[in-house]
Amino acid sequence: MIKDFIILLLSIFFFIILRKQILFFAKRFVRKFFPKINLKSFSVRAIPSKSEVKICKELVYPILSSEQNLAIKNAIIISFTGDLILLKDMVENGFDTNSYQYNFDSIFQYVKDYYANADYNIGVFEGPVAGEERGFSTSCFNDGIPIYLNFPKEYAQAVKNAGFDMVTLANNHMLDQGVDGLYATLNELDRIGLTHTGTYRNEHEKSVIPLVNIRGIRVAILAYTYGSNYYDTDFFYKDENRHLSRIIVAPGNKHIKESLEAVKDDFLEAKKMNPDVIVVIPHMGKQFRHSPDEFQKYWCKVFAKNGADIILSDHPHAVQPIEWMIESDREILVVHCPGNFVNSYTKRDGDASMIVECYLNPVTGKPFASACIPIYAFCKYGKEKKENYCGVPVSTMLWNKEIVFGKYEYDRICDVQKLVTRVALGTEIPINNIQDRYFIFPKIGYVRQE
Repeated sequence: MIKDFIILLLSIFFFIILRKQILFFAKRFVRKFFPKINLKSFSVRAIPSKSEVKICKELVYPILSSEQNLAIKNAIIISFTGDLILLKDMVENGFDTNSYQYNFDSIFQYVKDYYANADYNIGVFEGPVAGEERGFSTSCFNDGIPIYLNFPKEYAQAVKNAGFDMVTLANNHMLDQGVDGLYATLNELDRIGLTHTGTYRNEHEKSVIPLVNIRGIRVAILAYTYGSNYYDTDFFYKDENRHLSRIIVAPGNKHIKESLEAVKDDFLEAKKMNPDVIVVIPHMGKQFRHSPDEFQKYWCKVFAKNGADIILSDHPHAVQPIEWMIESDREILVVHCPGNFVNSYTKRDGDASMIVECYLNPVTGKPFASACIPIYAFCKYGKEKKENYCGVPVSTMLWNKEIVFGKYEYDRICDVQKLVTRVALGTEIPINNIQDRYFIFPKIGYVRQE
């Protein structure tokens, strides 16, 4: 019994090893003695080749139909970009020793075309512009130095030059330079004409909910944050500080009832303006997670229940899923986090992010599709050359012949491509199937371009 089993195993082993030779001689035998048999009509390949596996995988992905292509072509596009941030070394690298001036335009040089393609671009401006006299950003993150952000005014101008139409300041760094620093930031953004929301000088400013007209569609925008570094939640519930921002707290927090009521009132006020779509931008979630935490899930449900059509969440510094929620038969687009746009802290997948495009029906204003554009944090010549990191679409990294990099960086670009698509779309798209953007539809999921 055992002997027969061993003989069987050996036979299978030698067949696998010699199957090509056996097949070769079998075909010669058939051609010689049975010439009328068409060998092309059958195959005895036991294991598909890599090229066959690739083809099979590609066939699984649905292709954009002509109707979907037309809808995307005619859609109103709102783009969303994560944390716009300058760490200490990025501030230093932005200083030109020849002109003795700061310039940060290069950070956005490879994405400006994407912003130009959108109808409205929203970003998270994560830090004050409070003046050089206060000192600029203190830390490169995770270097043992307490982090207090402060950006040169030229960075705000670079954000505007890149094509951003609005930024939210509701984030955990909004008070890194104190309340006066926050007010100075608002003044600077007003001076250069960059529209902002999320933080306010007084109660009147807070009561005015932004209503943006985008190609005839009325879009109301609400921004929230879980808090700000170095300040406890109670600080924001003092009468003299309630105007600073819109605060959301954890379900177990003593202020949860008041927070829920405030959110409900915000939506009621927004609905009085008769918007076609309500966009919510909450700053929340645990850092360096590729999935939403319970805090995020809780508040997404709250926002959806109150009438949100699009939720553009941010803060974890890591790419998180794009998904569609159903609330009272409404399809709600939820972006849990696009990651930081770009920064010099590239550990823990800090070099991987995405720009998210939201496609709105030009008649109703309701979202019907979304797309992600994987972004790689690229430093052209390395830190020793004092070049800043810039955000580069992964497709541009491969298609732009002027961008030069080595084998090690190529491998990392491949990893970023797989990471972003796997997390954001729920479908891992390898580098050999690269496209400039990846579409996701409700009830369908990822749909590829032809």
